[in-house]
Amino acid sequence: MKTNNKVLLGMSGGTDSSVAALLLQDAGYEVTGVTFRFYEKENDTEYLEDARTLCGHLNIPHITYDARDIFRKTIMDYFINEYMAGHTPVPCTLCNNYLKWPLLKKISDEMGIYYFATGHYVRRRLINGHYHITTGADPDKDQSFFLWGLPQDILQRMLLPWGN
Repeated sequence: MKTNNKVLLGMSGGTDSSVAALLLQDAGYEVTGVTFRFYEKENDTEYLEDARTLCGHLNIPHITYDARDIFRKTIMDYFINEYMAGHTPVPCTLCNNYLKWPLLKKISDEMGIYYFATGHYVRRRLINGHYHITTGADPDKDQSFFLWGLPQDILQRMLLPWGN
């Protein structure tokens, strides 16, 4: 994929992804928001409208991506099986490494968007020719643990506007 100034931003409709959108726009990126439908308690989809409304205010395109089936099979089944086996599951790490970021890459590739981003509090550094996830500037909000397993093809294209 050829580098461009476009970025696909995972948007929950919350503060972190909303500010990430503003930071990316201020940095000169053409932002497109995507909201993943992973799980909806009692069919509550207010978060979809929040993200859509925010994108409207920022004048950026917004799409939704229904990943409920794969989330249920990959993340929820894992959580239940691990919990029932007496283990302590860590579903957020699994979701980020095997679902959220790979989906961001897949959708970006399909749309011709080079970069993808989220509102995670984490930094990315190039060390000896390889990208690494490092702690965010604010140790109280650091989320580097959740992204430890991402491969280089994702790390090289990710943007993390909240890290600093």
